Amino acid sequence: MVETLEKQSSRTNKLNELTGKDWIKFTKSWFIHNPPRREDSKLLHPACFPETLVQEFINFFTKKYQWVLDPFLGTGSTLVAAQRSLRNGIGIEIYPEYANIAEKRLAKEAV
Repeated sequence: MVETLEKQSSRTNKLNELTGKDWIKFTKSWFIHNPPRREDSKLLHPACFPETLVQEFINFFTKKYQWVLDPFLGTGSTLVAAQRSLRNGIGIEIYPEYANIAEKRLAKEAV
């Protein structure tokens, strides 16, 4: 029995890089989020959400340098959050005007 407990405690976190304390905090507060005020230029899409919100989920479900797929890219909030979290990201968008906004946002973020 002692060996089993030792093996369990020596496991590495394969899901993310959160500490045990941060993991507990995140799982107990899924919908408590106070994002900073967004600029009007970031509200150009009908389904906008704060980058900080999706960044929390990216940090919870991935590790640095892993890939994030956004099949509904819109103006790129998910890829901006991925970039800020040191993740790779790829998005799919069928409307060129939104894809162009996303490209500009990502280029601005990279500077």
